[in-house]
Amino acid sequence: TGQTIAAKVLSVDHIQGKATLTLRKQTTTRLNDHDQGQLVNPIDPTCSSHSDFTLGRKILVRIKNVKQSQLNIILADKVHGRINISEIYDDYDSIPDKRYPLKQFKAGETLTARMIGLHDVKSHTYLPLSHRRTRAFYDLSLRHMDKDDGTYVLTLEKLSPGQEVPAFVTKLATDHMLVTVSPTILSRLPYSRLSTDPEVLANPNECFPAGSALKLSVVKVDIERNRLLLSAIDNSEEIVDLSGVKLGMVLPVSVNSSSKRSEEHTSELQSRLLEEELT
Repeated sequence: TGQTIAAKVLSVDHIQGKATLTLRKQTTTRLNDHDQGQLVNPIDPTCSSHSDFTLGRKILVRIKNVKQSQLNIILADKVHGRINISEIYDDYDSIPDKRYPLKQFKAGETLTARMIGLHDVKSHTYLPLSHRRTRAFYDLSLRHMDKDDGTYVLTLEKLSPGQEVPAFVTKLATDHMLVTVSPTILSRLPYSRLSTDPEVLANPNECFPAGSALKLSVVKVDIERNRLLLSAIDNSEEIVDLSGVKLGMVLPVSVNSSSKRSEEHTSELQSRLLEEELT
């Protein structure tokens, strides 16, 4: 313990922050570039090793393939990354095709993107660039970012009620959809806050397929519980109490329960409406 020795460096893993050493005498052994953290055939000629991939740096990348919710990209041989769909456009109005936001991108296309972190392949979670995992992809962004923002990623702390944000449909369920606001924010959007049009709510899968873009407003931010309440309905259209309900209005509703008595009551109301129309 405490003894000082001389050892030869066999390899350096910049992703995990580890080095492999040996005490054996080596003959002329050539280490491969990947083991030393060196990049083989980097897309950006100004990058030569993993240490060049620093937070906020803009680099050249090439699209490997286009998926529903992200662009898979190549940084060098055996070095991959992704650009999440939420990190491509600055705002909703700049999206050329709201139904298929990634339609304009093609495999083999070269882009200039900004390094913002790492994405853990196994847990599907976003990681800061300071984390070093072997099964992690680099996360990049095409958005124009504030130079004073050192994190470069949209978080709940940066959102406030009334703020408009673009979001992208990730998954549709029976009574709600999951939308992606940023690589760190996945929110639940109830269909009751999606639209006031009964025809839209009757078939949300057709109107808003997975991957499509939405223009949403922030209703409430709960940082402690890590929750975000969003809405696509204009405040003037939203009914908050019975004073906003008028006779003859057609409204989207959800069925909580059904009974014979409620059916009789519905029939009575329909008869009353018909009599008023005839008089």
